[in-house]
Amino acid sequence: MKLDADLFVFSDSNRQMNSWSKIESDFRLHHRHIEALEHGHDYVLFRSAGKLGLLFHEDNNLTLKRLHGAGLRVHHFVGICDGCREGGNYECVHERNYLRQLIQVAAPEMVYTTDHSGPLQYAPPSMGGGRYSRKKYAEKTQFRQFPEPAFWAAPRWQLPGDDNPRDACFELQGLLIRRDQPSGALEVLRMQQNPTQLDVLRPFREVANREILAEYHMWIERSPQQ
Repeated sequence: MKLDADLFVFSDSNRQMNSWSKIESDFRLHHRHIEALEHGHDYVLFRSAGKLGLLFHEDNNLTLKRLHGAGLRVHHFVGICDGCREGGNYECVHERNYLRQLIQVAAPEMVYTTDHSGPLQYAPPSMGGGRYSRKKYAEKTQFRQFPEPAFWAAPRWQLPGDDNPRDACFELQGLLIRRDQPSGALEVLRMQQNPTQLDVLRPFREVANREILAEYHMWIERSPQQ
């Protein structure tokens, strides 16, 4: 909630693991005020430190469909410990299937944060690697270079225009790393001159023990009429 944004949208289909009462307790634990403004069957609208949050208890793809229908654009996507890491999700939000949906609702320039990504960490043959060629994080790549996932499944909800997906350019801005594992201090390794928001996300590594965090800038390639 400290990121540079006014409206935060969360989706989680597991009501028991991430119930509203648990979220309230977590905010209090970290000395963050939170106030529920409206409860619905499958959502909670809340406010914290002057910022609004929307929590949807539903599939990630359905949440993207809601954003698309409301004409909203995603300016910062945070995919840390998604459903494929927690268990139970049928796809990873950093693989081609989900990203082609996200690109449909992304702002022309979007910040993209991840703690794991097969396409960005493993080089396909077209990028000079083999199937299992490990990369720390690609410095720059195009969405069209992302491989099809090994276990492809059609999305349960498809956005208009998904049959003609747009391309996008990913450029690495920085990494939140430890110089000396495992107890070294965290520091931001900047890859560009632009400032990053990785410092704000330190608790995901300090408290939740997540892997290296990477921040990308993503530029969406629009068609001429757009």
